[in-house]
Amino acid sequence: MKRFLIRHFLCTSVVANAFEIMLTKEWKQYLTLTALTWIGVNLLLNLVGLVIGELLEPSTFGIDIFWFAERLFVQFAGFTLTFILSIALTRRRVLSLYAFSLMQFMVFHVIFFADLTSDENGYYFISQMDSWSVWYLMANHQELIDIVSYFYPTSGTFEDGMFIPELTTFYSVWIAMTLVYFVVITWLTGMVVNFIRNRFALATTTGM
Repeated sequence: MKRFLIRHFLCTSVVANAFEIMLTKEWKQYLTLTALTWIGVNLLLNLVGLVIGELLEPSTFGIDIFWFAERLFVQFAGFTLTFILSIALTRRRVLSLYAFSLMQFMVFHVIFFADLTSDENGYYFISQMDSWSVWYLMANHQELIDIVSYFYPTSGTFEDGMFIPELTTFYSVWIAMTLVYFVVITWLTGMVVNFIRNRFALATTTGM
């Protein structure tokens, strides 16, 4: 009972803290600006990836707009929720900004090691095409990174619902490069947000 009350108190405190932050004008502006900037940078780079992919191999160009939008929404929702929660817990902007990248690092590697198997011939990543782990990795797919597949396609076994990619390329492209991508767009987001905030403060001071 005592543990339950402690957990309830902690959860209530976090939620109350989050609402307190969101209702503060300064934090509300910062959260909104950061979230919109992040999704804007992510969308822009994905569109750039689509254009480059079309230039490299026009015959294969094609996109499911609903799946494209769903992936962007999943990534945006994940970033926004972890960002707000981290702000509520720490009130540290830099740490909170990269909280999503840190979470992705942990989730990606849990997925990787959970589905990693081995035998006398080596190690293999074995999953099902309709599994949650493959869906999550695909939901965080980036069109810009997909350009790598034009030069270094991921080989493996993808028949009968099986997902058994060649391990080195799979880890390098699907996990490592995707994680680097999230860190880079988060860094770009921070740069853009700081520029806008500084510009706004300058405009206010100068009466512009």
